[in-house]
Amino acid sequence: MGLEPLQKILHQHIVKKKFLLVLDDVWSDDKSIWEKFCALLKVGAHGSKIIVTTRGMKVSKMVSLAEPILLHGLDEDAFWQLFNECSFGTLNPEDYPGLEDIGRKIVRKLNGSPLAAKTIGRVLRSNICQQHWATVMESDIWKAKQDEDDIMPALQLSYQYLDENLKHCFAFCSLFPIDHKFDKTELVRMWMAEGFINEDKNTKSMEDVGSDYFLEFVNSSFFQESRYHYEFWDGFGIRIVMHDLIHDLAEMISTEETCRIENSRHTKPASTTRHLRVEKEKLPLEFSGYNKLRTLVLKLSLPDSSLFEILRSIRVLVVSWCGLLELSERIGKLIHLRYLDISYSKIKILPDLLCDLYNLQTLKAEYCYELESIPQELGKLVNLRHFDISNNFKIKILPDSLCDLYNLQTLKVNGCSELESIPQELGKLVNLRHIDADKKIWLMIKDVWRLTNLQELPTFSVREDDELKLGQLKDLTQLHGTLCIQNLENVVDGKEAQRAKLKSKVHLKELVLEWNLRLDGAKDAKLDEEVIEVLQPHESLKILTIRWYNGGRSPSWLMPKVLPNLEKLELENCMEWDDVLPFIGQRLHLIELRMTGMPALKRLSHEFEGKCFPKLQVLKLCKFKALREWSCTEGKDLFPCLRELCVIDCPKLKRLPPFPPSLEMLTIECCPRLILNSKTEDDEEGGRHLPPSLKELKNMQNFCPTACTTLLDWK
Repeated sequence: MGLEPLQKILHQHIVKKKFLLVLDDVWSDDKSIWEKFCALLKVGAHGSKIIVTTRGMKVSKMVSLAEPILLHGLDEDAFWQLFNECSFGTLNPEDYPGLEDIGRKIVRKLNGSPLAAKTIGRVLRSNICQQHWATVMESDIWKAKQDEDDIMPALQLSYQYLDENLKHCFAFCSLFPIDHKFDKTELVRMWMAEGFINEDKNTKSMEDVGSDYFLEFVNSSFFQESRYHYEFWDGFGIRIVMHDLIHDLAEMISTEETCRIENSRHTKPASTTRHLRVEKEKLPLEFSGYNKLRTLVLKLSLPDSSLFEILRSIRVLVVSWCGLLELSERIGKLIHLRYLDISYSKIKILPDLLCDLYNLQTLKAEYCYELESIPQELGKLVNLRHFDISNNFKIKILPDSLCDLYNLQTLKVNGCSELESIPQELGKLVNLRHIDADKKIWLMIKDVWRLTNLQELPTFSVREDDELKLGQLKDLTQLHGTLCIQNLENVVDGKEAQRAKLKSKVHLKELVLEWNLRLDGAKDAKLDEEVIEVLQPHESLKILTIRWYNGGRSPSWLMPKVLPNLEKLELENCMEWDDVLPFIGQRLHLIELRMTGMPALKRLSHEFEGKCFPKLQVLKLCKFKALREWSCTEGKDLFPCLRELCVIDCPKLKRLPPFPPSLEMLTIECCPRLILNSKTEDDEEGGRHLPPSLKELKNMQNFCPTACTTLLDWK
């Protein structure tokens, strides 16, 4: 989007409105740019304010005549407490009296900076002894301090104590611009391609070692978690960023080997440059060191095909978003290439010589809308570990040679809507950990049980024939995330179900057990009870959903002591289930409980009191056709943390218990007999006004009574 449309959007949002605008970490001291920007804001209402944070005094003088507010470090006592927490972790500092004097001297060098405390604290915690702490305190690096507020020496010292491989990985991060949101998976794969990560002797893969490195950077505050709002749907996520000062440190360390060329930066690569990122229209033609580059990342720059001839040492090549129309046959000459990203290009075919890239580990070609086919000799890429062709709408088949990629760990084909088939021997890829595919593709994989390293299996559909039996899940012990087992009515008996060994899947966080609607469900009740009894998950399970279960008896493993960590429970259309309440009570960690279509339940009583669900926030009861009574012991709190309560289609229910003060949203629909309060002297008919418990809900944001004839005058 160009500048003019953005200006119009800004104008629409602030015209004649009072606003508060916060500009964090402003660097540019170009007064003309600032004046143009301020001119756009003059359409706002009188009293609008702008807050600017900056590390440059020149910037503060440019934006305002007012005296800037200077932020200083934490006060001495608070900082000492933070320093101890960072340096000792769970240990008690008082158990190490000999370290206090050294610690106080180090603290005086950190100027009250929390970032410095976190990074140095990690170094000190690695070896809690006087000799190590004294070595840190007496380091010559402290002498490089520029002024009183300079914490760069502390950050440099933290870097010096990193392992050698970690130092390379950290310096490589300067290739990315400031405020870049790091994708852990892709960054680790680039580290692998550069040779910064080696296979672990204890059978850890390079990917797992890289994940450990990444976690080390997070724990050392070299990386920080940043919460952000999703643009297209309501919700928040976590991204990893580098603090500006940490990014400065990475640039300082890698200045000879790493170069970023941007439209706003007049930077020229040096003869020693090994990692180059270009974010402008043209490549620097005067640069003579392309043959020595190990990394080249192009954004907005369309590379000439001759470039592929001179990148003789290249290991990481990213040419996504470059408008690439074709991939030159010369790509086959890049014999050291290990990471290739051609995503978002207009390429129609991948050249056959691409398959000569023997060392290639990662191949990304997502959102290449014109891509029609994959080379038949893809199987020659025997070192390929990660293959991504997701969201390509013209690819119809995958070559059979895909099954020769015995090192492949990740296969992403989700969004390939025209994909008609997959190779029949996909089960040969025993190192596969991740398959990202649409449901129809999953159903094509007939020998999924052979993929014993698989970490995701979103759907397993039991068939009546012998192709997909539940027992085939037994060796898939590495499954993470969610597992949905469908068509459980096709299970022959409990012995077959027991072979699935769900209890051995220790990494599984969510389990869905799903039968289909049967016209004569009563005759299947005993078989359903037999099957569900042996489908006990591991105790670490967080989310459980059961749908269309026809049994009337609860599985013994549903007891709280067997699944103590359950946070969300959903029971849907379990028509004959009538003894469920004692089994789901006493859930100390349950946050969300949804029960729909359970006509056998007639009464809710002491099982639904606060002592049973002290953390419950969401409760939904829907289609309880026989439910008449919901009572609780007088004086007992009903779910002290409840925020959302939905009671829908309970035609025989007459009363609800008192509402907790925490309630924010109350939905009542199709409950024609429901009376919220009992008859009083002032209200002879009863149920005509809100009960005191509802009137006192200060947090209530939404109350929606629908098709409830007894709920009148509730406002």
